Amino acid sequence: MSSTDPEQMIAEYLRELDIAAAALPADRRTELIDEITAHIAEARAQAGSQADAADRIAAALARLGSPADIVMAAEQDVTDVLPQYVPVSYSDQGSLTAQEIVAIVLLLIGGFLFGIGWIAGAVLLWLSPKWRVSDKLLGTLIWPGGLAATLIVIVGAGFIAVTGKSTSTVGCTSRVIINCTGVAHSAPFFMIIISILVILIGLAAPILVAIRLVRRARSGPANPTGLASV
Repeated sequence: MSSTDPEQMIAEYLRELDIAAAALPADRRTELIDEITAHIAEARAQAGSQADAADRIAAALARLGSPADIVMAAEQDVTDVLPQYVPVSYSDQGSLTAQEIVAIVLLLIGGFLFGIGWIAGAVLLWLSPKWRVSDKLLGTLIWPGGLAATLIVIVGAGFIAVTGKSTSTVGCTSRVIINCTGVAHSAPFFMIIISILVILIGLAAPILVAIRLVRRARSGPANPTGLASV
């Protein structure tokens, strides 16, 4: 960097740093460049005249060292940190802990325990680091109560179907027997179709979500650092 213009010196230094940092992970590269840029900007802000600014920037860059040395130190930091976390992320890959198993079981059938079991399963689901936020939302919303909620909906649909059929026949006379008969047969048929759809969806949705949660848990923690997801 032979230029004596402060802005040109900074631009050349940061360009060299950007090129040298190309081998770093993207997040670490961005963090490193931001840190160095902020340090240089602080030195530039403290400078007075143009000549003073050039001297201050040159001294600041000299203290920082060459871009290659900075990147080498950053690479060493990454190497030192990774062994602490990578084994944690994948050492238990392919297995489910007791927490994940209990969570999935309670999400499916915990609703039969007066609903408390399902709530406990949802809590365990959110506490586990093995699932992403999207998986936790899916397990919570599809659907609350699990298979117990499906049973309640089925019973409710059956009650409505029976009640609707009996109500539709009240007040029939011989003069309108054809219309009454038509209502009496169409309403139950419609409710049967709805009930079948509710049963299929109600049974399939929680089971499919449980299968997804099992697969996600076996693929390892959602957070590479092994910390719980937010």
